[in-house]
Amino acid sequence: MVSAGHQKRKRHQAVKAWFMVLTALAPMQHAILARAQDRPFPLRTHQPLYQNPFDLASGGASLTRATQEGSFFVNPSLPAFGTGLHRWLFARTQFHVGDAPAKAAYESYAKQTAQSPTPQEMVNKAIKSPVHVGHDTALGYINRYFSAVGFSNVRADIAVRKFGDAGAPQVRLRAYGVGGGGAAVHTALSDILAVGASSKYVEVAQATDDLSLTDLQNPSDLGSRAQDLLKRGNGLSHDAGITMQFRSRRLDLRLAATVHDIGSTSLGSDLEPFPQTVASGLGLTFHGLKHAMHCGADLRDVLDAYGEHWTFRSYAGCKILVYRLVGLGAGLSQGYPTAGLILNLPASRIEVGTYTREVGQQVGVEGRTVYFFAAGFEW
Repeated sequence: MVSAGHQKRKRHQAVKAWFMVLTALAPMQHAILARAQDRPFPLRTHQPLYQNPFDLASGGASLTRATQEGSFFVNPSLPAFGTGLHRWLFARTQFHVGDAPAKAAYESYAKQTAQSPTPQEMVNKAIKSPVHVGHDTALGYINRYFSAVGFSNVRADIAVRKFGDAGAPQVRLRAYGVGGGGAAVHTALSDILAVGASSKYVEVAQATDDLSLTDLQNPSDLGSRAQDLLKRGNGLSHDAGITMQFRSRRLDLRLAATVHDIGSTSLGSDLEPFPQTVASGLGLTFHGLKHAMHCGADLRDVLDAYGEHWTFRSYAGCKILVYRLVGLGAGLSQGYPTAGLILNLPASRIEVGTYTREVGQQVGVEGRTVYFFAAGFEW
């Protein structure tokens, strides 16, 4: 039988190891920041390349407990905790629609009209109703020691400024896509400490442009213009994570730290590298025999490689699982409220919810209310 003193010494050693890792990462991070200042970053921000939609709906705080495939991208050490070998075999697709196109689709259906709007009508509508859409996919397998995942993530945002550089209405287009695949290894060094690392091959494409009314009236020129604006890149991205947990009969405490894009991720000549970022998280799980509730808080990009305010990188929320069949989530993502629902059906999973994606340079500038629907199989 292990004595209380021995357990206390083990916990003290684990805590010391966790802070030693964070301390060792700091000089590496500062070196990357020195090389990355004043660079035109791609449209990607500090957020992971892919996120499970229910995690988004639960405030985005997933470093200490990510939902299924989300663990591969958020914290590769998470699958190591738990009994048994098998975790998940899965395939999932997600659809993300901003409130403006959702309302427009409903109004179009209600009016039963097939008349196409003029460019000026489109601009007038877009000034009040920016368009934001996205589609994600993921498939793969995760067990206690190994993961293999393929994924894609596409976002497009269209907004109108009343006065552009020439004093006329101007349409701003921003489109971004990333896809690829990779593998991860993860293991629990004890019941307290787990570590993991992943490598991914990523293909990135992005386009951003400001269009005038004249451009919209000459759609034949838009195709060639889009080809000129499209920037592509590819590279290898490496992540590492460490998680500590302290368990009791009804309450678990977890601390987590991750490093994303270790050493920065080079994407070729068209795009600037993804800078290295460090993230940290704290989570509490209250559990019984049939129900559980997890509450967590994350701070992403701790050393501010992307130059964003700390509120832009803050996430907090809770997830409740009832009989392992129904899940409810809510939280604050970048200061905006989120909410979602999951249904675990036989061999399948359905997720719906809402969150807000900030596309401006700081919180509260250009938030897009987004609704999502996700479906897939799992075993």
